[in-house]
Amino acid sequence: MSEMPGEDGEHGQAHDARAGSAPPEGLPQAEAEAGAGAVRHGAAMPGYVVRWGIPSSVVGLVAFVVALAAGVALYIFGVISNSSAAQFVTNVLGYGAMFGVVVLVVRRRGSGSLATDLGLRFRWIDLALGLGAAFAAKAIAVFFAAMAQRLAGDTPVQGNLTLDSDTFWIVLNALLFACLIGPFVEEVFFRGLVLRGIRNRVLRSSPGAVDAAGYAVDAARVRVANTTAIVLSAVVFAALHLYESSSWASALALGGSTLFLGLINARLAVSTGRLGAGIVAHILFNASSVLALLAAS
Repeated sequence: MSEMPGEDGEHGQAHDARAGSAPPEGLPQAEAEAGAGAVRHGAAMPGYVVRWGIPSSVVGLVAFVVALAAGVALYIFGVISNSSAAQFVTNVLGYGAMFGVVVLVVRRRGSGSLATDLGLRFRWIDLALGLGAAFAAKAIAVFFAAMAQRLAGDTPVQGNLTLDSDTFWIVLNALLFACLIGPFVEEVFFRGLVLRGIRNRVLRSSPGAVDAAGYAVDAARVRVANTTAIVLSAVVFAALHLYESSSWASALALGGSTLFLGLINARLAVSTGRLGAGIVAHILFNASSVLALLAAS
């Protein structure tokens, strides 16, 4: 077995996960059907056979921030005068850049499949799991909003979504992006690329944590890697949303709610090996906020 350099600068033995390659001999049928990224011995799901890592996540974050800044600049300098149109363009640029990096990384340094590398799969049970996760995350969001209101003396504004009086922009910005495209792209990036990049880095740094085929075999190290990835990916997820805050109270409310949504969805991604439940939870979480804004307007 030849050694393949990891993106984090280390050399780890890895099974070629490119499409069409056979799973390692002895891999259980259920795991073989899940793709080359499944985990042997049932230690955890999904697997760790990738040739990308934390640097790819950094590239995605930088691309997202730069794209957002470009969209804001178009509005500030008067290239786009309508605030709703500017919000739409900023969403297109930001999420387009983020998802574009994910696709490029998977195609160039992975199997070429978002399902195999990132767990972008869905089962009907994910509807129930996502509903429960969304309910729990929303309850926590209400708690943080109440805490922020008590400390600040007024109701903190969460998020930067503004509703236009024109139904056209409401559909594009509030329904299409805030409720559908945004949650989908963020789950693929944060619970797919970022979470697995961190977890893979922890595993690669521990000799003997993976076997000659690149699959995790040290259950104790897997638990450490999973916990580290869950916490850090949720922190990064929450931190990236703080730019939407207008005060320390809104930062507390928004930061607390997004942190716990990130923790819950990351736990689901690790436990199920799929992003389906997290995507459902994220969509329902954002949709409830949008509906509240619509009801109040």
